[in-house]
Amino acid sequence: MVAAQLPRNATPTGTGAQTFRDRHFEEGKREMAYKIVLALATAALALAPVAATAQTVEQRTTGVTHRDLDLSTEAGRAELERRIDAAARQVCAIGETDLGTRIVTREKRTCYREAREQLDQRFARVISESRDNG
Repeated sequence: MVAAQLPRNATPTGTGAQTFRDRHFEEGKREMAYKIVLALATAALALAPVAATAQTVEQRTTGVTHRDLDLSTEAGRAELERRIDAAARQVCAIGETDLGTRIVTREKRTCYREAREQLDQRFARVISESRDNG
């Protein structure tokens, strides 16, 4: 029996060798496609809670009473300021612990700032009227 030797850069030809190479190439393509799909699915699952959190915005409300205060006095205005601050903190969950940390998140700070601005604007007119009438 005589075995033929092929040069190093030569590849065997014929149906058996061609089929093996094609099959190996196709398996590699399928494996690569599987890895890509797996990576995309993993990324989609990882980002799903972020998208869900962004879409579910919780709206909280509270009330601030002022009818029992004499807003023409400094003490009355100081008490109203304390109530406004407490209401903004309650609505924005300032002081509630998130993920085991006491650090106030950026979202809570933004919420607090916007709530204070809204409450200050609403009560500025009330305080002005009480000063004019008092």
